[in-house]
Amino acid sequence: MLANQGLAGEALRLLSRHLAENASDADAARVASDLHLKMGNQQAAIETLSLAHEAAPDDDDLTFRLARALALASRTQEAIDHLSALLERTPSALMPLRLHAELCFQTGQLQFALESFTRLCELKPRSPEGHLNRVRCLHTLLMPEEAIQAARDGLDRCPNSIDLRLALAQVLFDQGNDELALEVYDEILKGQEHAGALIGKGRCLQRIADAGCPETVARRAIEVAPNNIESYRLLASVQRASGRPELSVETLRAGLAASTDTGESRGHACIELAQCLDKIDSFDDAYDMVEEAHRELAPAHIAEPYHWRAFVSQLLEWRESPSAAQAARWGTQASKSNGRPAPAFLVGFPRSGTTLVEQMIGSLNGWTTSDEKPMLAQLEGTLARKVGVSVRDLRASLDRLTDSDIEWARAWYYELCEFHLGPVAAEAKILDKQPYNTPLLALIRRIFPEARVLVALRDPRDVCLSVIMQDVTPNRGMRHYPTIDAVAKVYDAMMGLYVIDRERLGLAIHEFRYEDIVTHTEPHLRSILEFLGEPWTEAVLEYTRRTADRRSRINTESVKQDVYTSAIARWKNYQHRVGHVFPMLDPFRLAFDYA
Repeated sequence: MLANQGLAGEALRLLSRHLAENASDADAARVASDLHLKMGNQQAAIETLSLAHEAAPDDDDLTFRLARALALASRTQEAIDHLSALLERTPSALMPLRLHAELCFQTGQLQFALESFTRLCELKPRSPEGHLNRVRCLHTLLMPEEAIQAARDGLDRCPNSIDLRLALAQVLFDQGNDELALEVYDEILKGQEHAGALIGKGRCLQRIADAGCPETVARRAIEVAPNNIESYRLLASVQRASGRPELSVETLRAGLAASTDTGESRGHACIELAQCLDKIDSFDDAYDMVEEAHRELAPAHIAEPYHWRAFVSQLLEWRESPSAAQAARWGTQASKSNGRPAPAFLVGFPRSGTTLVEQMIGSLNGWTTSDEKPMLAQLEGTLARKVGVSVRDLRASLDRLTDSDIEWARAWYYELCEFHLGPVAAEAKILDKQPYNTPLLALIRRIFPEARVLVALRDPRDVCLSVIMQDVTPNRGMRHYPTIDAVAKVYDAMMGLYVIDRERLGLAIHEFRYEDIVTHTEPHLRSILEFLGEPWTEAVLEYTRRTADRRSRINTESVKQDVYTSAIARWKNYQHRVGHVFPMLDPFRLAFDYA
């Protein structure tokens, strides 16, 4: 009654006195916790609910309220643990299931999120929300075929959901099926002028290289939704790609002023503006926008395995094993009972030129490339479970693997390749390109001792600058580096591990420098092909002609361009903003022979 009369403080004082003697009074705890939360005192709400929950651990309502309060206080994993216990008791509890799915997705625990989203779809098949989140989760897990099917299943039950159609079109676009995505966007636009569908259509037309149309569509999107920053971002990217960076700067500044969007949408626009400012040599303004972008792009919740500091800790730990003596015992050939040759691997720190060389090798007849699909990471996780250790501890356990473990792992890897790359992977030679496989060289050595490994090197100063200025789409299963300092520390840890692994593992490694590839392309490509056992062919110099057909989802704009040298020594333009991390990079600059 006091609370209803606006006397929340007095009500709380009475409740607190009562709960001091009756902490297990669930009804009083519920009312008190609601008042604490209304007044912004999350910790008091958590303490009140915790005492009541201890007395009644099987009370679903108390458990849910406690989990919700913990989530509000950013104690996300504790909230997830309580929700998991509740759902074991009551698997069909809708609100706990929804919160569990959302929190797992936010923290990168995508498999658990997928299970909960799938359960929500089963419980509420006519609600678009569950289907939409399931599509989003599958998409983040890099399972496009499953995401497409989930979207179509959702549309069968919720045929009027525009959001599901947009999600379907986005997955198709990210998979490279521009024409199919365009059909879905046009289907939406038949019914109404929807800004999201216009923006999606413009991006499809831009990638199809339909000259003029993307700009027309982008301008119409701005008219339809003048506060939508994505419309301005699309128009600016078209202007920048057509050599009009000054206009793109004006467009993006207007968009940022007109929009109240925050988070990823604003972050992407800030990165786009930074790249446009870089084109007109406004380097200080460009870097200011980079810093603003990363403040917007940073995920609110990051599960520990995906935090960059945890990644650095893991990389430093991995420097201790395996020993050179252990690697020598593993031999140089593995069983080929499945009749398949070892894949080749292309690694290196992100933004070191791996995508450029992948596109070149992908132009060879008889080869297919991975486009950064997660085969090796998934093999790592499954193998760790098979031998009963954590993923983090698998490296130290590689020496314990038996011949049958290795034979199984090779077979499973090829199954993953066919799953992610399609039937072509059963016959073609595979180039597995993924920069984040660089720390997995020990796993490669153990499972594929005869594998050939290409390592992309680039001036560490340019690499770290390129990473921080790159427009990325953070998902909850990916690491985000919020500052140049974070990038430099990750570089130090990852490439420091690589230098050690290069010496002790005995792998067949061929290093190449990005700068050499773009300035003296043919001789360095010849040496790469020779290393892979391939004869020279002019096809690798014509890779841009085939890139449009292959439709990489990684760096889609840059891989369609001819080789360019403008990214060399770009760090000099920003030295006064990022030079404080250069001493950390100096050992690698010298080790990789950069002046």
